Parts: sequence; structure tokens; C-alpha cells
Amino acid sequence: MSENVREQIEYGGNKVPIFRENIAEVYIALQPPDAIPYVVAPRAMEPDKIVKFFADRVQKVEYLREKMLKRFSKSQSERCSFQTGDIAYVMGRPFMLEVNPLGRSKGVKGGARGRANVQYAIDTEVSLMSLYVMKTGDYDQCKSAFLIYGRAICTKNATAMAKGFLQRIAPDANVPVVRMRAMRDSFAKMEAGALWLSEDIVPYPIDCLAYAVWQAIASARSIDEQEEREMVQQVIPGWERARELLVTKAKPYSNQ
Repeated sequence: MSENVREQIEYGGNKVPIFRENIAEVYIALQPPDAIPYVVAPRAMEPDKIVKFFADRVQKVEYLREKMLKRFSKSQSERCSFQTGDIAYVMGRPFMLEVNPLGRSKGVKGGARGRANVQYAIDTEVSLMSLYVMKTGDYDQCKSAFLIYGRAICTKNATAMAKGFLQRIAPDANVPVVRMRAMRDSFAKMEAGALWLSEDIVPYPIDCLAYAVWQAIASARSIDEQEEREMVQQVIPGWERARELLVTKAKPYSNQ
């Protein structure tokens, strides 16, 4: 967790920490394995509004706590295995997973037709991601449902980042199409005119995505090393931490 805790909310005999971040919206998440809730809020949000936000969602919090405690009473591992009660990350933000059966469509047999049979739903207020799959015990189906959301968020943000970076480096250049696939050699690279992202970038904080996109764009434009260093300090203030996380491939949940 972050170290910038200054405020707390009393709840059920526990102290719920409030973390102030440079974000636009407030949300509630749970810390495994004890399912203690915490709040992440914009730096300028008034304390009374944060307390009300939490109080209005206590029923949801209790529901999530029950699910997580049941899951972690069976397994103490914090490694996401895509079961109800697990925690997964998208761009550094934790989501508790809830795996639900997807109703079988007429004529569909076996429910093993890849992405066509998986869906997801997001509750951003309490950081809940519901996965809907044909076979709830099938790891690959659950992972596919999760990655559909992860890809959508990462590619959307990467496209905006690439556009902003190119405006500084080469204003007349076309913004590359952003695609995602499994890659082991890098988190992002330019190839055949497209910007490719590794699926492994999904859990990392957004500054890591920004740094990976910057490196791919900059390397393809052959920028002078000194100029590149000065520019990255301007466009990604947290680039040193982002580089360290990507180079060491640190577990995302250890850096929240």
C-alpha cells in the first residue's frame, strides 16, 4: 500500500485507511487476506464527502468482504487465480473478482468457443469486476474475460499517450494503431507501423504503461539520448519508478 495515509474511518471495529492520490474519482477496495477495506480518494476531496461515500456503500463492502474471506479461508495465496474473492489489477488498480455462470445460448454446446462466450461487468465504486463465463471453473475462460477489459483500458490509454508523445517528437507523424498480444521480450514495441503492447502490462500502474509506450515511440524515432532523457522527465514525472517496476517485473500488488 502507499505510505501517504493520514485519515481513517471507523468501521466495524476496524480503522479504514484513506489514501489520497492524483485521481479524479473515489473508490473502495479490499486488502487480502483479511478483507479490510480502504478508500482511495482525490487529494482535494473533502473528508465529509469521503465518509458519506463509504457509508452509502457499506452493504456492498460487507458483500465483498464475505466473498473474499471465504476465498482466502481456503487459500492464503495473493496470486490471482481468477476465482471469486481473488484480487486482480488493471493499470495498478485492484479489483475483487466475482465469477458467475453465463447463460447458455440456444445451440451453444460445451461453452468452449473462446472469447465469444465470456463477458465482464465493472463496479468502479467498490472496485468489483464480475466475470461471466460458460464454465466457472475454467481458468482460461475467466482469464479471457478479465483480459478483455484489461486490453480495452490499456489500448485506449496507450493510444492517447502515443498521440501526446508524438506531438512532442514528430507532430506530423500518424498515431499508430495500438494492439495487444502475448510478448515475452518487451512490454511495448513498434512493429509494422503498429504499437504492440504485451498482455503482461495490464496489471502495472499507469505510469508504467506510459513509460513503456514512450520507450517504444522514442526508440522508433531515433531521438538523441540526452534529448530523450530530458523529454521523458517532462512527460513522465515518475519514470524512474516505472522503469524499475518494469525492469524487475515486480508484482503489482506489492507496490500499492
